[in-house]
Amino acid sequence: MWNHNASKETQIVCEPDSQLHVRSGMEAKAADIWETVSRTHLNRDFTFGAQALAVAFTDGVSAGGRVWPNVAFEDQRFDYPFALWGNCTLGLLSYWWHASRQQSSKAGMTVRMAETLPVLDLHALSDEQLSVAEAIFEEFRLLHLQPACLADADPNRALLDRRVICDLLGFDEDVYRGVRRLAAKWCAEPSVHGGKARPPGARLVFAEQRDR
Repeated sequence: MWNHNASKETQIVCEPDSQLHVRSGMEAKAADIWETVSRTHLNRDFTFGAQALAVAFTDGVSAGGRVWPNVAFEDQRFDYPFALWGNCTLGLLSYWWHASRQQSSKAGMTVRMAETLPVLDLHALSDEQLSVAEAIFEEFRLLHLQPACLADADPNRALLDRRVICDLLGFDEDVYRGVRRLAAKWCAEPSVHGGKARPPGARLVFAEQRDR
Protein backbone atom coordinates (compact mmCIF):
# COMPACT_ATOMS: atom_id res chain seq x y z
CA MET A 1 0.00 0.00 0.00
CA TRP A 2 2.28 2.73 -1.32
CA ASN A 3 0.21 5.53 -2.90
CA HIS A 4 -3.16 7.23 -2.65
CA ASN A 5 -5.67 6.64 -5.43
CA ALA A 6 -9.00 7.95 -4.16
CA SER A 7 -10.94 6.39 -7.04
CA LYS A 8 -9.71 2.92 -6.04
CA GLU A 9 -10.02 3.44 -2.28
CA THR A 10 -13.78 3.67 -1.82
CA GLN A 11 -14.19 0.20 -0.30
CA ILE A 12 -12.78 -0.84 3.06
CA VAL A 13 -11.04 -3.77 1.36
CA CYS A 14 -8.33 -2.45 -0.95
CA GLU A 15 -5.80 -4.05 -3.28
CA PRO A 16 -2.08 -3.39 -2.78
CA ASP A 17 -0.84 -1.02 -5.47
CA SER A 18 2.88 -1.82 -5.55
CA GLN A 19 5.26 -4.76 -5.42
CA LEU A 20 8.54 -4.77 -3.52
CA HIS A 21 11.64 -6.48 -4.89
CA VAL A 22 14.58 -7.31 -2.64
CA ARG A 23 17.83 -5.83 -3.85
CA SER A 24 21.04 -7.75 -3.50
CA GLY A 25 22.59 -7.09 -0.11
CA MET A 26 19.28 -5.78 1.35
CA GLU A 27 17.92 -9.15 2.49
CA ALA A 28 18.18 -8.32 6.19
CA LYS A 29 16.29 -5.03 5.77
CA ALA A 30 13.65 -6.77 3.68
CA ALA A 31 13.19 -9.36 6.44
CA ASP A 32 12.73 -6.55 8.99
CA ILE A 33 10.09 -4.92 6.80
CA TRP A 34 8.27 -8.21 6.36
CA GLU A 35 8.08 -8.56 10.14
CA THR A 36 5.83 -5.46 10.19
CA VAL A 37 3.26 -6.55 7.60
CA SER A 38 -0.43 -6.65 8.49
CA ARG A 39 -3.89 -6.48 6.94
CA THR A 40 -4.86 -3.07 8.33
CA HIS A 41 -3.37 0.27 7.32
CA LEU A 42 -3.91 3.80 8.64
CA ASN A 43 -4.26 6.77 6.31
CA ARG A 44 -1.50 9.22 7.27
CA ASP A 45 -2.46 11.93 4.73
CA PHE A 46 -6.24 12.19 4.71
CA THR A 47 -8.02 14.55 2.32
CA PHE A 48 -11.58 14.58 3.63
CA GLY A 49 -12.95 16.21 0.50
CA ALA A 50 -11.71 13.45 -1.83
CA GLN A 51 -10.88 10.32 0.15
CA ALA A 52 -13.27 7.89 1.82
CA LEU A 53 -11.08 5.81 4.11
CA ALA A 54 -9.22 6.43 7.34
CA VAL A 55 -8.39 2.73 7.59
CA ALA A 56 -7.83 0.32 4.69
CA PHE A 57 -7.82 -3.48 4.83
CA THR A 58 -6.02 -5.91 2.53
CA ASP A 59 -7.16 -9.52 2.34
CA GLY A 60 -3.60 -10.76 2.63
CA VAL A 61 -0.89 -9.19 4.75
CA SER A 62 0.95 -6.40 2.96
CA ALA A 63 3.64 -3.85 3.69
CA GLY A 64 2.52 -0.28 4.14
CA GLY A 65 4.23 2.67 2.54
CA ARG A 66 4.55 6.17 3.96
CA VAL A 67 0.90 7.09 3.42
CA TRP A 68 -0.56 3.73 4.51
CA PRO A 69 1.57 2.47 7.43
CA ASN A 70 0.77 -0.89 8.94
CA VAL A 71 -1.32 -1.36 12.05
CA ALA A 72 -0.65 -4.78 13.56
CA PHE A 73 -2.53 -6.46 16.41
CA GLU A 74 -1.59 -9.49 18.46
CA ASP A 75 -5.05 -10.89 17.71
CA GLN A 76 -5.99 -10.72 14.01
CA ARG A 77 -9.67 -10.70 14.97
CA PHE A 78 -9.09 -7.07 16.01
CA ASP A 79 -8.52 -6.13 12.36
CA TYR A 80 -12.26 -6.22 11.67
CA PRO A 81 -13.58 -3.88 14.41
CA PHE A 82 -10.61 -1.54 13.89
CA ALA A 83 -11.42 -1.19 10.17
CA LEU A 84 -15.11 -0.63 10.94
CA TRP A 85 -14.45 1.87 13.73
CA GLY A 86 -11.89 3.83 11.70
CA ASN A 87 -14.40 4.44 8.91
CA CYS A 88 -17.58 5.12 10.88
CA THR A 89 -18.47 8.67 11.90
CA LEU A 90 -16.94 8.41 15.37
CA GLY A 91 -13.70 7.04 13.94
CA LEU A 92 -13.50 9.80 11.32
CA LEU A 93 -14.13 12.46 13.94
CA SER A 94 -11.49 10.97 16.25
CA TYR A 95 -8.97 11.04 13.40
CA TRP A 96 -9.84 14.65 12.50
CA TRP A 97 -9.57 15.79 16.13
CA HIS A 98 -6.24 14.06 16.73
CA ALA A 99 -4.48 14.83 13.44
CA SER A 100 -2.59 17.93 12.37
CA ARG A 101 -4.89 20.10 10.23
CA GLN A 102 -2.67 22.63 8.48
CA GLN A 103 -4.50 22.74 5.14
CA SER A 104 -8.19 23.03 4.41
CA SER A 105 -9.86 19.62 4.12
CA LYS A 106 -6.56 17.85 4.78
CA ALA A 107 -5.18 16.22 7.89
CA GLY A 108 -1.86 14.52 8.52
CA MET A 109 -0.60 12.20 11.19
CA THR A 110 2.92 11.08 12.08
CA VAL A 111 3.56 7.53 13.17
CA ARG A 112 4.17 8.81 16.70
CA MET A 113 0.79 10.63 16.66
CA ALA A 114 -0.88 7.46 15.41
CA GLU A 115 0.30 5.65 18.53
CA THR A 116 -2.01 7.84 20.63
CA LEU A 117 -4.96 8.01 18.23
CA PRO A 118 -8.19 7.50 20.25
CA VAL A 119 -9.83 4.28 19.08
CA LEU A 120 -12.36 1.77 20.29
CA ASP A 121 -11.01 -0.42 23.12
CA LEU A 122 -10.72 -3.63 21.13
CA HIS A 123 -9.61 -5.64 24.15
CA ALA A 124 -12.95 -4.89 25.82
CA LEU A 125 -14.90 -6.62 23.06
CA SER A 126 -16.24 -10.08 23.85
CA ASP A 127 -15.73 -13.08 21.58
CA GLU A 128 -19.32 -12.65 20.48
CA GLN A 129 -18.75 -8.99 19.60
CA LEU A 130 -15.62 -9.89 17.64
CA SER A 131 -17.67 -12.40 15.65
CA VAL A 132 -20.31 -9.73 15.04
CA ALA A 133 -17.59 -7.33 13.87
CA GLU A 134 -16.35 -9.86 11.32
CA ALA A 135 -19.88 -10.43 10.05
CA ILE A 136 -20.44 -6.67 9.68
CA PHE A 137 -17.10 -6.35 7.91
CA GLU A 138 -18.12 -8.99 5.38
CA GLU A 139 -21.37 -7.07 4.79
CA PHE A 140 -19.35 -3.98 3.87
CA ARG A 141 -16.67 -5.73 1.83
CA LEU A 142 -18.19 -4.66 -1.52
CA LEU A 143 -19.99 -1.49 -0.45
CA HIS A 144 -18.61 1.83 -1.67
CA LEU A 145 -18.20 4.81 0.64
CA GLN A 146 -18.35 8.43 -0.46
CA PRO A 147 -15.64 10.97 0.51
CA ALA A 148 -15.51 11.59 4.23
CA CYS A 149 -16.87 15.14 3.86
CA LEU A 150 -20.17 13.55 2.78
CA ALA A 151 -20.38 11.11 5.69
CA ASP A 152 -23.72 12.61 6.72
CA ALA A 153 -25.30 12.12 3.27
CA ASP A 154 -23.78 8.73 2.45
CA PRO A 155 -26.33 5.90 2.84
CA ASN A 156 -23.59 3.30 3.26
CA ARG A 157 -21.82 5.38 5.92
CA ALA A 158 -25.17 5.76 7.68
CA LEU A 159 -25.55 1.99 7.59
CA LEU A 160 -22.00 1.52 8.88
CA ASP A 161 -22.78 3.84 11.80
CA ARG A 162 -25.87 1.79 12.63
CA ARG A 163 -23.97 -1.48 12.47
CA VAL A 164 -21.18 -0.20 14.72
CA ILE A 165 -23.26 1.81 17.20
CA CYS A 166 -26.24 -0.53 17.56
CA ASP A 167 -25.27 -4.02 16.39
CA LEU A 168 -21.64 -4.12 17.57
CA LEU A 169 -21.69 -1.86 20.64
CA GLY A 170 -25.32 -2.33 21.68
CA PHE A 171 -26.45 1.29 21.93
CA ASP A 172 -30.04 2.28 21.21
CA GLU A 173 -31.76 4.23 18.46
CA ASP A 174 -31.38 7.58 20.21
CA VAL A 175 -27.61 7.20 20.38
CA TYR A 176 -27.47 6.20 16.71
CA ARG A 177 -29.50 9.19 15.61
CA GLY A 178 -27.31 11.43 17.76
CA VAL A 179 -24.20 10.11 16.02
CA ARG A 180 -25.77 10.80 12.64
CA ARG A 181 -26.57 14.37 13.65
CA LEU A 182 -22.97 14.67 14.80
CA ALA A 183 -21.94 13.57 11.30
CA ALA A 184 -23.91 16.47 9.83
CA LYS A 185 -22.24 18.97 12.15
CA TRP A 186 -18.80 17.54 11.39
CA CYS A 187 -19.35 17.65 7.62
CA ALA A 188 -20.32 21.34 7.93
CA GLU A 189 -16.86 22.17 9.33
CA PRO A 190 -14.75 24.17 6.82
CA SER A 191 -11.70 22.12 7.82
CA VAL A 192 -13.60 19.04 6.60
CA HIS A 193 -15.26 20.18 3.38
CA GLY A 194 -12.58 22.75 2.49
CA GLY A 195 -15.10 24.90 0.65
CA LYS A 196 -15.97 22.09 -1.74
CA ALA A 197 -19.56 22.38 -2.97
CA ARG A 198 -21.90 19.63 -1.87
CA PRO A 199 -23.67 17.61 -4.56
CA PRO A 200 -27.26 18.68 -5.24
CA GLY A 201 -29.65 16.94 -2.88
CA ALA A 202 -26.98 15.87 -0.39
CA ARG A 203 -28.64 15.81 3.02
CA LEU A 204 -28.49 13.96 6.30
CA VAL A 205 -29.61 10.35 5.94
CA PHE A 206 -30.36 7.59 8.44
CA ALA A 207 -30.23 3.85 7.84
CA GLU A 208 -33.42 2.03 8.73
CA GLN A 209 -33.29 -0.54 11.48
CA ARG A 210 -33.81 -4.08 10.24
CA ASP A 211 -33.43 -7.61 11.51
CA ARG A 212 -30.01 -9.10 10.90
